[in-house]
Amino acid sequence: MKRGENYVKRLLLKKKKLEKDDFVELYESKGIQPETVQEIGRKLGIQIDVPSDFYVTIGEKREKREKTRKQIEEELKQHVESLPPTEELYYEDPYKTIFEARVFKILQSKYVILDKTCFYPVGGGQLHDTGEINGHKVISVQKVNHVIVHEIGGQVTLKEGQHIKGRIDLERRLALMRHHTATHIINEAARRVLGKHVWQAGAEKRPDRARLDITHYRLPSKDEVRKIELLANKIVMENRPVRIFWMPRNEAEQKYGFRIYQGGVVPGRNIRIVEIEDWDVEACGGLHCENTGKVGPIKIIKVERIQDGVVRIEFCAGLAAIHQIQQQEELLEKAAAVFRVPLVQVPKTAERFFKEWKELNKEIEKLRTQLSSMTAEKILKDTKTVKGYKITVKRLNLNEKELISIVEKILEKEEKAIVVLGGGVDRAIIVGGVKGPFKTELLSIVRNGGPKVQQLDQVLQRISHLIAEKVGQPISS
Repeated sequence: MKRGENYVKRLLLKKKKLEKDDFVELYESKGIQPETVQEIGRKLGIQIDVPSDFYVTIGEKREKREKTRKQIEEELKQHVESLPPTEELYYEDPYKTIFEARVFKILQSKYVILDKTCFYPVGGGQLHDTGEINGHKVISVQKVNHVIVHEIGGQVTLKEGQHIKGRIDLERRLALMRHHTATHIINEAARRVLGKHVWQAGAEKRPDRARLDITHYRLPSKDEVRKIELLANKIVMENRPVRIFWMPRNEAEQKYGFRIYQGGVVPGRNIRIVEIEDWDVEACGGLHCENTGKVGPIKIIKVERIQDGVVRIEFCAGLAAIHQIQQQEELLEKAAAVFRVPLVQVPKTAERFFKEWKELNKEIEKLRTQLSSMTAEKILKDTKTVKGYKITVKRLNLNEKELISIVEKILEKEEKAIVVLGGGVDRAIIVGGVKGPFKTELLSIVRNGGPKVQQLDQVLQRISHLIAEKVGQPISS
């Protein structure tokens, strides 16, 4: 986290103003959220504006990337069919960051296949590693059949047969490991709190947070969510060992039952088992902490019902959880500063202010109603009758709600009336109403509105002329 913060500081001091692409790069490669960048900027006295559509952009990029990944996988299959399996060094030591290997093949000038690798490919809901191969930035890693393919950002200058040195981003790897192990912990905690019917329906592990989708017939209560979080953290504090081993499929099913397929059925006669002592056992190909203590604190940040019978739990683990807690504390401290009360008094103070605000709103509405009545009476008093109609076309510096209220009150008082009122500050508003024999014809005139603020007077004058033509006599507004 410290390294990430230093990276952001150097970037801010260099660029001062960040573009959307910078935020996306920090989020995807370093797991640093825009809110964190803003906080670091505040410490440096630099104003940071986060693009309003940032998270929409991230969602679109994920969908596009997943679609592209599947297309690329299909394209690459024909090229890797004859290649031997890649040696998976990340299973031997998930904490290893530097390795040496040989370039086996280069495809399309951007995909590098090595004889062995420490880079974990995307799979099982866990994102891929990032890092470098001889200075070339690795932006994506995927497994095609039994071959691991590294996508390089930029021009590849590597040659087939060349010996290379690779380095993975350890911070990102550790964050992903914590979130993967935390997913197993929370899944079992949910089963014990909500019932044995709970089953994993999906999961995603990212550096900054993770999500777990579970089967459950309703949204868990706040008390149930707290129990799940508390139980998960209890397992973390007990520092239970996480054992990883391979077993013949039949033996694993006989010993543990089909609950090992919480994350989905895995292929192969021999399957990789991840067991948290006396807690959870699953068939899983992901990378995990060697004990629950290394997961660090777990913080559930959101629980929602995403479809009938499926509940999504979003959470953070380790440093990401600490950062989330710090953000929440900062929000509370800001609220306390605004209210000028101690932290413990924020809820009661907020509740009191909310009640007072509602009461004030009632008083304001009452005054607005009175003002509308008085304005309607004044307009009627100043308006001449033309061909039996009370006709007024006016501009008032009021909002849409107030204009509508005045029009309604005038129409309530008069048998025959044509009322057009214009207003608005940022955008022009025209409100009209007609009561009388020519209602249909005159409404078509009144409804011609929606100009720019600068054009409002001209439009109202044009409407006035149109009404005059219809009634056959000039009118004064």
